[in-house]
Amino acid sequence: KAWGRGCRPDVGKLGSTELRAMTRSSRGRGASSPVIKDPARYKTELCSTFQGAGSCPYGHKCQFAHGYDELRKRQDQPSSYK
Repeated sequence: KAWGRGCRPDVGKLGSTELRAMTRSSRGRGASSPVIKDPARYKTELCSTFQGAGSCPYGHKCQFAHGYDELRKRQDQPSSYK
């Protein structure tokens, strides 16, 4: 399923509380909602499969960013890390 403009939440602007709420609310809702396994790390790194092949078998459920527009800044570590 492709996300239409305005349909997908901008997770880059969500705090950890909102991400935890999304994690809880997405369980048991079928295959349409991604389950956020680790809110602190969700979409904080680029997906190497997507970068190399141009596609990813996980699609919108992937825990990694599929482009710089999905990339989030990690909140639980100092900016000097990495």
